[in-house]
Amino acid sequence: MIELLARAMFDRRCDLDGAEPALVELAWADADIRRFWLAEAAHVVQVLRELSAESSSREAS
Repeated sequence: MIELLARAMFDRRCDLDGAEPALVELAWADADIRRFWLAEAAHVVQVLRELSAESSSREAS
């Protein structure tokens, strides 16, 4: 799931920047770029889980 989210985030950023599709594929093959976006995606998932837990505890109160 995190890898799919990372790729979607990366693709969206590339689209916003107007990057050429072939260059996008080359960039995604770079381990450092992939590692960065995987960390970003993992952080998004972590924040969503925390927000969900907060929301659930408020509803239970």
